[in-house]
Amino acid sequence: MIRKPLTKVRNPESSGSRLDNKKRLFEMVISSDLHAEYDFSQLKESELKEFHRFIKDTINKRLSITEVDTIFLRRKGPVKERECINGISRDIIHYGKGNKAFRIHGYYNEDGYFVIYQIDAKHKKHKV
Repeated sequence: MIRKPLTKVRNPESSGSRLDNKKRLFEMVISSDLHAEYDFSQLKESELKEFHRFIKDTINKRLSITEVDTIFLRRKGPVKERECINGISRDIIHYGKGNKAFRIHGYYNEDGYFVIYQIDAKHKKHKV
């Protein structure tokens, strides 16, 4: 006999909201197609180097999510952009460093990984 739980356990990160965890390491994945206008095929060699630098400055240094947010998060405070990705509404987070145009957009999945959604090497999205 299989027992079913009486209540449904809900993961608060299932909608892609940001995690509040100073000890959890920043890890990223690509779990579906990137946005067509912001994928690897659009990148030049110098922009691929910027992407690699982001990996070296975050994952290779074993930074926590909070540390990555402190250094790379482009907009402090509540997330102001939501997009429907594969039928799920997600909070989209933008990472980049300083005044450089290179940006990575994505969301946190239910497993705590930052899912890359767009690689905006020239900061074309939201450029005013």
